[in-house]
Amino acid sequence: MHTDEAVHAEKFKALLQEGFYAYDPDEFHGPTLNYFTLISAGLRGEKTYTEINEVTLRLIPAVFGIALILTPLFFLKGMSHRAVFFSCFLLAFSPAFVYYSRYYIQEMLLVFFTAGFLGCGWRYIDSRKLIWAVLSGVSIGLMHASKETFIFSIVAAAVALAFCIFYDKPCRIKYSHLLAAIAAMVITSILFFSSFGTNPSGILDSVATYGIWAQRAGAPSVHAHPWYYYLDILTWLEFIEPVTWNEDGIVVLAVLGLLFAFTRRTMFSEKPVLIQFLAAYTIILTVIYCLIPYKTPWCLLSFLFGMTLLAGFVIDWLIGITQTILEKICINSLIVVFVVASPIVQSWFLNFQYAADPTNPYVYAHTSDDIYKMVDTVEKAVQVTAEGKETLVHIIGADRDYWPLPWYLRNYSKVGYWSEIDPSICGSPLILANAEHEQELLEMLYSVPEAGHKHLYILLFEDSLELRPGVEWRGYIRKDLWDRSQHSPESVDPAMKPKEKILESVPDREMIQDLVKFSHRAMNANFEIFIQHEDGTYAGRAARAAFNEVDRLEALLSRYIDNSDVSRINLLSPFESVIVDEHTIKCLQVAQQAYKLTDGAFNVTIGNLIAARKRADNEQVSRLMSELTTPEMIRLDDAGHSVKVLRKGVNIDLGGIGKGYAVDVAADVLTKWGIKKALIHGGASSVLALG
Repeated sequence: MHTDEAVHAEKFKALLQEGFYAYDPDEFHGPTLNYFTLISAGLRGEKTYTEINEVTLRLIPAVFGIALILTPLFFLKGMSHRAVFFSCFLLAFSPAFVYYSRYYIQEMLLVFFTAGFLGCGWRYIDSRKLIWAVLSGVSIGLMHASKETFIFSIVAAAVALAFCIFYDKPCRIKYSHLLAAIAAMVITSILFFSSFGTNPSGILDSVATYGIWAQRAGAPSVHAHPWYYYLDILTWLEFIEPVTWNEDGIVVLAVLGLLFAFTRRTMFSEKPVLIQFLAAYTIILTVIYCLIPYKTPWCLLSFLFGMTLLAGFVIDWLIGITQTILEKICINSLIVVFVVASPIVQSWFLNFQYAADPTNPYVYAHTSDDIYKMVDTVEKAVQVTAEGKETLVHIIGADRDYWPLPWYLRNYSKVGYWSEIDPSICGSPLILANAEHEQELLEMLYSVPEAGHKHLYILLFEDSLELRPGVEWRGYIRKDLWDRSQHSPESVDPAMKPKEKILESVPDREMIQDLVKFSHRAMNANFEIFIQHEDGTYAGRAARAAFNEVDRLEALLSRYIDNSDVSRINLLSPFESVIVDEHTIKCLQVAQQAYKLTDGAFNVTIGNLIAARKRADNEQVSRLMSELTTPEMIRLDDAGHSVKVLRKGVNIDLGGIGKGYAVDVAADVLTKWGIKKALIHGGASSVLALG
């Protein structure tokens, strides 16, 4: 489900369950989509939000999309049967119309009602019957109740009609019929916007909304695109690139239709009013949409409909002018390739093979298939909790950018959505958040709760998952729940046991396939590396490279080696400096950060105090405590790779962090060697797992 589809589904929820709908002038567009969805839900016997699914929702645009195919029949008295047939055919297999007929948004309803307005208007002009005037008014009312952009089609139609009257002949309209059409339009619009009388303020909101949308249309936005945006989607403009998805057949034929409509030396020399009107309407509407900076790809359907009608005219003309067998073969071949085969093949691939792929020109910030992995993982995780689907789940996305998760998690009764990190997340069983929030989120989880009330969190997703292309999300599960999910079948209540374990555990490491172990003595501890790799010899070489780096770090960081970097720092007098290795700088930077995060509880500069405690020299301990040194008394110079001591008594002892830093560096070495699964420990006090 696209973000917009999920938002509209949520809007439909109130109408379905509470029987009430209130038009929002700032978002969501008109109410017709919601009210017609009531019919779909009713036919399927669905009365609650949790019962409906994508089929219930998408049936509505699908039905209107199918009905749209028949709308060229309105113009039978102005077009030949063959022209009407080809217009219907182009609508049926146009990749854009097929694609958005499967989208739960207002666009297909808007285009259908616009087609009804144009068709009924033409039938009225041709017959002067009141019924067509009334139906035309009803269609305009439904256009208004579908989407605010209906005004562009009305303006284009009005200008085109005025042009045709001036260019050709007067258009006779009875005032009584005009008033009837206006009344039908107003009544239809009022019924929907007032929620059939239950929300009268919606009528005024339907007018006030145009001030909001006018500002949005011209304001800077991620939806602002160049004027040729729609034409670029519809046509193959990138001549130096491989041929891409396009609807060149419709566009080229429509352009010919525009030229023919006002050319005397063609079959249109009598300048039939219908094709002149459609040509003027289509070009005006296309220009309007191209000039507005705010663009989304589905908006092109409004003027693409006019193009299909013009294309039907031209195909009919092309077939009509062919006389020789060679001409017929050429024209029919072109029609088969560009009017029949290309649209059908593209529609199939774009709608059923590349429905959410960014290479599809009609895909616009569409939800990634990773959404299914995210939801499935949450489903498995909540099964180990006593609350089940009533488990508290926190979801965090800046600017409410967490859709369509509310749709996919609609069966969960205690899901909360936040736009920023909130202290209430502390202790939450499950958390889903945009990856950009990770640092802030972890600081909140581990710094806000008081001692004894902190929970450890484990990453919920094994892989990097994207809500949309380029928008990575992370999941976090409280460790006690994670541990519960890993228990043996005997220790877990069957009702709480997940159907599938989140992570496969092995009771004996000897059972792990292709596992090799390597040991090495360094930093007064036994370092071990376990690697899972099909080539044991290669794994051994990688482990040796990692151990070599550990040995090099020991020569730099050990205070017991006379010429190490740390020993040379400890010999400095105040304001003296020494050049050291970049790893020494990085390790000391981590130590300084740890000092700040622990409010001074972690301090690598008190080597003398540690030595005095080991000797039980209480007098020395008391003196050193009164003259306590801190990591802030050493100044690190990244660029110059130097360390300066600012006070007497600084004595560095990296015992609490040195082996951990060495384990990190060893992991980096293994990663560079392409090792994806490994476990490293330095004397069992510092442990790191890869993969």
